[in-house]
Amino acid sequence: MTVRTMTDADFGAATVLITMGALLGKVNAYQLLFVATIETCFAALAYTLTNSVYGAADIGGSMWIHCFGGLFGLMCSWTYRNPKEQEQKFAHSSYHSNVFSFIGTLFLWLYWPSFNGALSTGNSKHRAIVNTVLSMMTSSFGGLIVSMLLHKGKMNIE
Repeated sequence: MTVRTMTDADFGAATVLITMGALLGKVNAYQLLFVATIETCFAALAYTLTNSVYGAADIGGSMWIHCFGGLFGLMCSWTYRNPKEQEQKFAHSSYHSNVFSFIGTLFLWLYWPSFNGALSTGNSKHRAIVNTVLSMMTSSFGGLIVSMLLHKGKMNIE
């Protein structure tokens, strides 16, 4: 086991998690497991084609992880349309889902800089980590300001 194989496995798991975020509240656990199995195969194929055959470089995983996971989730969500509104009750926000998303955001704050710079080398690794931290700080501050402007001076977690 090498750092590269662990990073590739981490990228595969992140791809599936992004897709699951698009499907939460629409499908059950068995359907999520089926989607994850199929998606892992296609994500590995897409990664191999773009990296080995086409020679594309994607340090932060924007193509391989975010774009593929988001589009795969969007297409799965589009194909699984549930016409019954009462079966969509889990797709709405609740106190517990807000708390779990906030905890997930805290973990991402700790984890994301090293994830984003995992494939870079030398001075690029330092630059990727510093740029990621600065980007997270400014976007969080911007989100806080917009939230306070839209909600009369109060921060809204949603």
